[in-house]
Order: sequence, then C-alpha cells, then structure tokens
Amino acid sequence: MTDERYIRLHLDGGEIQVKLDDEGVVVDAIGEDGEIIGSTWKLYSEMGIEIKELKESPEGALEAIKSEIK
Repeated sequence: MTDERYIRLHLDGGEIQVKLDDEGVVVDAIGEDGEIIGSTWKLYSEMGIEIKELKESPEGALEAIKSEIK
C-alpha cells in the first residue's frame, strides 16, 4: 500500500482512514484492533469531479496542468 494517497486521523479507540483511489474516495473507520468498523466510498464523477489523463512526458504533464488552471 502506498501512503501518498492516504490521510489518517488517529482517534481514541481507532482511526479514520481516507484514500484517494483511481475512481473515487474511500473512507474507513478502523478500530483499535485493526478491524474495519465501517466503510463508505464515492466516485469522483458523483462529486462532479472530472479526472483527465496527463501526458506521459513531464513537460507535457506540466503543460496540461497549467492549461487546466487558467
């Protein structure tokens, strides 16, 4: 598991874990014992977020991002 797509909130008795997946967001509530207590997810498309593929070259990727920001 790669940590760059996760954010965790540690709480007394467990943690909330949020993962940015390729298709959407996954939220898990995890107990102290590591067992998943509850889970939910939502697709980016359901949130009105459009995901676009970036060009493979670093220069192309940077230009694609700049064009979306304008």
